[in-house]
Amino acid sequence: MKLKNYSDIELLELLRGDKKLRDEAFNEIYTRYNRIIHGYIYSLIKDSDAVEDVFQETFIKFYDYALKYEIKNIQAFLLLSSKNRCLNYFKNKKHNIEIREDILSENNIDEIEKNELIELIISSLDLLDDIYKECFTMREFEGLTYSEIADRLGITTENAKVRSLRAKRKIIELLQPYLKDLSK
Repeated sequence: MKLKNYSDIELLELLRGDKKLRDEAFNEIYTRYNRIIHGYIYSLIKDSDAVEDVFQETFIKFYDYALKYEIKNIQAFLLLSSKNRCLNYFKNKKHNIEIREDILSENNIDEIEKNELIELIISSLDLLDDIYKECFTMREFEGLTYSEIADRLGITTENAKVRSLRAKRKIIELLQPYLKDLSK
């Protein structure tokens, strides 16, 4: 059964169904979101072994939770879950951190600011209409071309481009006060 054209809500319904469809639905969800989640986790944790552990934990938690409870937004759930797992990773690692003079080098401060900006962008996605959020996420987090977005959503390439650009403008507008603070 081809599930590529199913909505996230339909996939969640299938996930709670019989075993064969459950596996296929989970595989489709994984295919849709694995790059976004992996990239997000990697932006926070640079240790590749830890990234893989947190990544796997995130999808295991999603699967277990989706079987028992209702999830309204798969991407938001996965991002929040991965963020919480990253925070747990840092909490558990906290007592092992070695203080070094170079820890606050300009590159590290830039990395911290970059991570803060990513957090702000992800938070601002909740304030966008779904049609814009979807295009922005596919373009910026999944790295899809406008043509690929158009195919996936059943819209024109031009429409995919317009939606992505409107989403960017709205996010910039929402983050303007924070961007000023980061530039100081």
